[in-house]
Amino acid sequence: MGDKRIVGGVGCFLGVILVAFFALSGSSADIDSAGVLAFRDADDPSNLIGPDWLKTVFTGITHMGAGPFLIILSLLAVIFSYRKWGQTYALKLMFAFSGVFALTPVLKALFDRARPDIVPQFVHATSASFPSGHTLRSTVVYFLVVFLLTRGHTQSGSRRLWYALTALLIALIGLSRVVLGVHWPTDIIAGWLIGTGWVLVWSKYLTVDK
Repeated sequence: MGDKRIVGGVGCFLGVILVAFFALSGSSADIDSAGVLAFRDADDPSNLIGPDWLKTVFTGITHMGAGPFLIILSLLAVIFSYRKWGQTYALKLMFAFSGVFALTPVLKALFDRARPDIVPQFVHATSASFPSGHTLRSTVVYFLVVFLLTRGHTQSGSRRLWYALTALLIALIGLSRVVLGVHWPTDIIAGWLIGTGWVLVWSKYLTVDK
């Protein structure tokens, strides 16, 4: 199982390279633009398609992927793991969390992609666009938290349900960034791939005997 996780992680990272090539070479420009505009009124891009409360809902969802909230959740997970599995395990988990928070600005500076300018942005965002930090960090934090909480579950159906619900939340966080006009779709895909690869690799080293 461990080897499969490493292979899967490497596959995700290779996928990121492919997405980055298409995104930064301009090959995905039409798809990215269509993705951002798909949620806007064709006559007035400053308005979302749908009811007025939709913007409020997606703004709330996007805050669930914000750095401060995820940092608090990460710290709680580290404390939980320390109490349950000890100091060594908690340190490994802390490195898994802190590493992705450190990696995100490095990748943004490396790729230095401009954020969408074809629609008004509904939330404040100043850093580079690729990859989406909200998507990348939330993928890692939420999946690792569920990984910890379901370790003692013997029913595979229950674990699959938790992972499915977590995947849905992560998908909505990524979608919210496009809906609110602060990311291109390929930024989100890259965030999902990097985050999933990170989780697959680290989950191998976070596996302990029950």
